Parts: sequence; structure tokens; C-alpha cells
Amino acid sequence: MVRHLANVYLPGPLGQINLNNMNLTKYLLKLGLLLLPSSVFSQISDIVFFDFESEESIILVGDSTNTWQIGKPDKNLFVDSRSGLNAIITDTTNSYPVNDTSSFYFTIYKPEYDMYCALWFSFWHKFETDSTKDYGFVDFSFDGGDSWHQGANWNLYFEEVLFWREYVDLNIGRYEDPIITGDSHGWVRDEYTLRWAYGVKKGTAEPIYPDSILFRFNFISDSIQTNKDGWMIDDIRVEKLVCGGIQGSESLHIKIFPNPTPSELYISSTSQLIESLKIFDLAGNCIISIPYINSTTFSLNLDGTHAGMYILHLTDGNNKTEIMKILKY
Repeated sequence: MVRHLANVYLPGPLGQINLNNMNLTKYLLKLGLLLLPSSVFSQISDIVFFDFESEESIILVGDSTNTWQIGKPDKNLFVDSRSGLNAIITDTTNSYPVNDTSSFYFTIYKPEYDMYCALWFSFWHKFETDSTKDYGFVDFSFDGGDSWHQGANWNLYFEEVLFWREYVDLNIGRYEDPIITGDSHGWVRDEYTLRWAYGVKKGTAEPIYPDSILFRFNFISDSIQTNKDGWMIDDIRVEKLVCGGIQGSESLHIKIFPNPTPSELYISSTSQLIESLKIFDLAGNCIISIPYINSTTFSLNLDGTHAGMYILHLTDGNNKTEIMKILKY
């Protein structure tokens, strides 16, 4: 049965990962991040999480001709959701239609994001479309849907917007074109980092403080029938980062600051010596490893890294490890 509204708050399993293209260390890192208790990331928590297993909060635009459907995928390539049974798809059973323009959106409200200095917006998806002719994209609105903005316009409204796409089953590195077209060859993960979301810019004017932010997913096809599966989306997440610049770990009494940081990151512990650290990118690659620190204070220069979110592993002399998210801008 197809339903038109969905929302849940329980994260699903890791999903499909091809270990031929990803070594076991990366796989276990990804699995460990999903299984970590929320208290580990003391500054970061979900605003919304959709895996389409129960009803609420997703709004389909228009009438019953809207292509987007929520249900169990039963198509040529799209046969399983990433988590649970359901996903949101450009038709759960048929190829997407010609001459189509269909959208859905969800809303977050000011009490959910007010006074947070960054939002992370991410989702997992598969796509199979006629390359460049049929495509999808994400845009957003600050005025209740009266106007929508995409692409370069993101940076007119936020101090900085970072985007990247992670291809799980293809070893092609970080991809930075947000248009969804062609063949993903499996599940991919898109992430947007929206800096200073609590007071957004509008051109060169003073920051504005909207009552809500709408995130919209759009799919467009031309007049040629290609009998392709279209676009399937699962596990949409928006996370918030608390302003204040200091992230803490209660168990090791560790503070890291400033976070977000433009370059230098300072780490201090009020109890145990910091023995070593590692920093991983979101694809599971270890990009920095410092094995012998043996100090309660330490500074780390991130000038050689790209802007984005990273996972920091800190280990003390008793081999106890804490894991925290950091943001480089």
C-alpha cells in the first residue's frame, strides 16, 4: 500500500555496502558511528529523522498525479529500501513518467534550530535517470514556500554552505555537484553543511531570522520515455550543532574548541593524559594520525584538510577512546 505521509525517529541499519570496494576498517568505522550513543556527540542531536516507516510530516506537492510515493520498492533496480521496508520513490513499482515535475518537502521550525551555529542536512539515495535530461535537485525556502532557492543561492542565505556526495559502491572520491542525474550504481549519501543557520543572510543585507526552513526534493523528466527507475530516497536527517564553541566529553573530561574551527583545534583533558588521536573523514578514511601525544593539552592544525565534518578519535593511557564530531570551515 502506498502512503503519502511519513516520519519516524529511529535510525536504521547500515544498509548495503560492497566490501569489495571498502575495506573492513572503513566498514566497522561506519557501523560504529551508527551504533554510538547520542551522548558521545554532546553538541549534536537530530532535529528530524525520516525513514518512512510511520506517518507524519512529509508533504507531497500538488494532487494525486505527484510521482512521489512512499512504500516498499518493487522496480527493476530499486528492490530494497536502505532501512526498514519503505522509502520515498518516484513511483514504487513503475518507471517514472514523461513530462513530470513532482516534489515533496518537510519543514523545521525556529524552536528546533534557533541559536544553533550549524545544521547538517543529509540523506541516502539511489538514482537511475536519463543523464542530464531527467534530473532531481534539492532547494529550500525561508518564507513558507513563497520563494525557493538552490545551487549558488544557498550561499546568499548562509555564511557558508558545503556540499559533498559519498558514493558507497564506487571508489570515485568526494563529488560536489548536487544535481541528481544518471546512474548512482548503488546507494549514495548527500550532505549539506549550513553554517550559521540561526541568523541567515539575505544577499548583503542584515541577517534574517525566519520562523521555519523548508527543504524540498524535486524531480523533473522530459518527453522521452526511458523506462528507468528514477530516484529513491531514504534516511533523511537534519542535525544541529550547538553554538558556544566548546564540545565536551564527560567520561574523559575532554574539551575541544573552537568547534566549528577555521584551522586550529585545541584539545584539553582535566583528568587523563591524551595518548593519541585520529581523525577520519565521513568515508571512513583516516586523514590524520598522531600516535604519541602524552599530554593533557594539545593543539591541532587542520589547514591541510578540506572544509567539512570529521570524526575525532581520542585515546587515553588506559586505551579508552572518545569519539566526537568536528567541523572545519
